[in-house]
Amino acid sequence: MGYAVTFIGFVLVGNSATIMEDKIKRTLFRLLSTPTYKSSYITGKILGSIFVGIFQFTILILAGRYLFGVRWGRDPLGLILLMGSYIICGTSMGIMLASLVKTIDQAHSIAPVIMMSMAMLGGCFWPIEVVPSYMQTVAKFTPTGLTMKGLTDLIVRGLGFQTVIIPSLSLLVLSLYFLLLEFICSD
Repeated sequence: MGYAVTFIGFVLVGNSATIMEDKIKRTLFRLLSTPTYKSSYITGKILGSIFVGIFQFTILILAGRYLFGVRWGRDPLGLILLMGSYIICGTSMGIMLASLVKTIDQAHSIAPVIMMSMAMLGGCFWPIEVVPSYMQTVAKFTPTGLTMKGLTDLIVRGLGFQTVIIPSLSLLVLSLYFLLLEFICSD
């Protein structure tokens, strides 16, 4: 469960490098010299990244279910809502990251550090209950922590759709925050 969250996050946050590549190779500049708006470019990057995240999530869920017999909880709609919100949040974070870094190497270097830190803080590698209370508090504000909370409630505790509403909404609020930061920080 935690590894799925981590590896989906790696791909989504790592997408920031493609935006940097477009900037450095001047593809973005050439694209924006046409009657194309930057918002259209960003929307395209977001939708492409979301598609990749959904594809990766689907493969992981199906492989887990049919190759390893993983039971993904009793509410597939809750799982779809939660992971969809996580995919949107990870995509937004990757877009925001692209506005903060200046080179492809920076994007390639910082994305794994951020993702691994969030995975550890969010309880992707161990139960969040075994870490100190201050780390449990921090986890409540990370995309991975919110996702793991929802997944744990849904899959491990067998709770229903209502348990993922708050984490999903929180992830969507974080997404808006990341996109707002991207808007403020972009050049």
